[in-house]
Amino acid sequence: MTAILILSPQSGALNQWQTALDQAYDITIESSVPTKLAHAPNTYTLIILDVTLITDISTTINEVKKAGATLLLIGQQWPEPMQIDALVTGASGYCDFDISPTLITKAVESVINGEIWIRRHLIPQVIGSLVQRNPPAPKQEPAQDINALIKTLSRRELDVAKLIRVGKSNKRIANTLHISERTVKAHLTSIFKKMEVADRLHLAVSLKGFDI
Repeated sequence: MTAILILSPQSGALNQWQTALDQAYDITIESSVPTKLAHAPNTYTLIILDVTLITDISTTINEVKKAGATLLLIGQQWPEPMQIDALVTGASGYCDFDISPTLITKAVESVINGEIWIRRHLIPQVIGSLVQRNPPAPKQEPAQDINALIKTLSRRELDVAKLIRVGKSNKRIANTLHISERTVKAHLTSIFKKMEVADRLHLAVSLKGFDI
C-alpha cells in the first residue's frame, strides 16, 4: 500500500483528509516536520505538508526530494503568488484544507502519477515563472537544440506534448486522443527522455514559442 505522510499541527482540519485517504493508502500523521526526514529516503511516496510549517520553501522542497517523495501542499487560502512560487520551486501541487473528499482523492492520485494539482488559471503563470527563472544560455543556440529534440518525437508523442503545453491532465489527454492513461504515461516517459526534461512543467516551458 502506498505510504503517505501528512504533516500538520491542525488535527481537526485533517479529519476529512484522513477519512478520504485511509482506505486506499497507508497514512501517517505528524504535527511537525521530522528532523530526520531526508535521512529516511523512499519511506513515503507522497508528503502532504501544511504550509504553516514552511519556513523556507526551497529548503523544505530539497528535504522532501532527498526523502524521495512527491510534495503536495495544503493550507487555508494560501496566496496564489506563493502557490506559484512553490510549484516553480518543485512542489507538485496545492490544495485548501476544505476541498471535497472527492477532490482530495483526485489531487493525491494526480500528484502520485506525476501530474500537478493547481487551479487551472494559474498554470500559464507557473510556466511564465519557470521561463523567467530558467532563461536559455545565450551560447547554446537553444532554439536550434530544441527543434532538433522535437524532431525526435513520434507523431503521437507530439500530440501528447501539445496537450501538455496547454496544461491538460493525463486523463484529459487520454480522452482527447482516445487512448488509455497508461499509454499517456508511457508516452510521457519517452517524451521527457527525448526532450531532456524532468517533468511536465519543464516540458511545457521548453515547448513555449515553438510550432509543433
